[in-house]
Amino acid sequence: MSQSRVVGAVEIGTSKVTVILGEIIGDSGLNIIGHSSCFSKGIKKGVITDLKDASDCVHAAILTAEKNANTRIDEVYLAQTGSHLQGNFNVGTTTVGSSDSVVRAADIEQAKEDAKRRKLRDSRTYIHHIQNPFSIDGQQVDHPLSKTGARLQVGYWSVHGDSQTVCDSLRVIGGIDL
Repeated sequence: MSQSRVVGAVEIGTSKVTVILGEIIGDSGLNIIGHSSCFSKGIKKGVITDLKDASDCVHAAILTAEKNANTRIDEVYLAQTGSHLQGNFNVGTTTVGSSDSVVRAADIEQAKEDAKRRKLRDSRTYIHHIQNPFSIDGQQVDHPLSKTGARLQVGYWSVHGDSQTVCDSLRVIGGIDL
């Protein structure tokens, strides 16, 4: 028997806060089971100007969505929008470490870590890394494990935002018992 979990997506916008709930059962996909929205408070031009008002508003929207769906949220995804967001493409590279040139799990992890370790300015924070296909010796491969080659690469589109803006959004969500 598959266990289900309820995920919530929260968007804190200038004019309204929107919450959508979905139930995930095994690998069968996502069923939308509830939603809610309310007029924003404590937010101007996408920036949180009053943490208490914004938190109260988000909390009310989440509680209403949970009540409408007759369930509690297990996990929350917070949408980030605004001009503070930027992205860059980083490539991680490693030399295949085995004497027989067979790509091992450690090589894959090394290439991934190399791509994600690019330093940002102190005022920026990573939000999400989106992996692109691997390549071995310049040839794209979907699954490099156990393939042969000398040089393994993987690219990531790395999305980052203003640290304070992201922190404020997380603080609004963090004060809610989820």
